[in-house]
Amino acid sequence: MRVAAFQPYLFPYIGYFKLISEVDIFVVLDDVSFRKKSYINRNTIKICGKPHNFTVPVKDVSQNRLINQHYYMNDGDLFVKMIGDYGRTAIFGHLKEYYEYVFSENNISGNVAEVNFLLISKVCEMLQVKTKIIKSSSLLIDAVGERRIIDICTSLGASCYVNPVGGIGLYGEETFLQAGLDLEFKDYRGLIAGDVAYSILDDIFSKGVCNVSNILRSTL
Repeated sequence: MRVAAFQPYLFPYIGYFKLISEVDIFVVLDDVSFRKKSYINRNTIKICGKPHNFTVPVKDVSQNRLINQHYYMNDGDLFVKMIGDYGRTAIFGHLKEYYEYVFSENNISGNVAEVNFLLISKVCEMLQVKTKIIKSSSLLIDAVGERRIIDICTSLGASCYVNPVGGIGLYGEETFLQAGLDLEFKDYRGLIAGDVAYSILDDIFSKGVCNVSNILRSTL
């Protein structure tokens, strides 16, 4: 069984969802430290045809607290900013409605990890990605770093851990092999993403749900 794990990014780029699609269980690392200037609460979309970095504000950000201990202040007017480039697409209104539902105080607390988890799950549903998605907090793993990932895999009965190529310096093949795990690295940037790693929103709105779904199912 193949497992991958990553922080709950806000509408991450297409490679994040390609990673999800290629494993049996994807673990959202909701109980790790919040990293400032990461993609947890920010990303890139198009405005007037050009890259625009957006940030959804989070209250009292601290790298000394976990992601699931942080809360969004508001939605940062994200969809208002997107109307110019994406507002006329067929799927825009549907995703906007869901996004606003997720952010509504009547439905959830505004917890960053919970919001991002639900949005990732919704995008997977739209793109027909059937991978099981769980939160690391549900596994009650105390270890950190490389040991944490190994313990997560072991607790799930995994035979292989898959990680983006950027993690090559974080994880050692020999350590994983000693734990009975294969270690596999994937690099999607030059294959299914362009020079700018836009949010998955750009792919959905510019290419359409069916085309993006086909990209995720394609063999690289």
